[in-house]
Amino acid sequence: MEKQVYENCFICGKDNPVGLKLIFQYGENSAFTKIKLSRNYEGYPSVIHGGIVAALLDEVMAKAILNKGVEAVTVEINLKYKSPLEVEKEYFLSSKIIKMKSKIVLCEASIVSLDGKLVAEADGKFFIVNLESLKNKE
Repeated sequence: MEKQVYENCFICGKDNPVGLKLIFQYGENSAFTKIKLSRNYEGYPSVIHGGIVAALLDEVMAKAILNKGVEAVTVEINLKYKSPLEVEKEYFLSSKIIKMKSKIVLCEASIVSLDGKLVAEADGKFFIVNLESLKNKE
């Protein structure tokens, strides 16, 4: 399967004017990147909004799946917030695929400070789909 590019994606799309424009790297069953977010994404003063944290964890899991040549949508995501994701501080965002079944992919993800402090972690369940066929229904 040809790798898909999502230019308007909020997390990784290079054409999204308000997006994060993150660039991911990949291992065999993993995806990762460094992040440093501005005040544009804060909830409480100097703290990145929890919804943005959730979106980051969701996206990095999806990226690991996409790197396997598979498109999948989130069915379930379970998050644990451990400490604040601070504005203008660098963090490491990563995920790995735990299990791939016929139509379901299970993943884990985390955000960790560069000194090793866990900020948030998630596990997710994704359903394998053909997104091209969904576009044709519009």
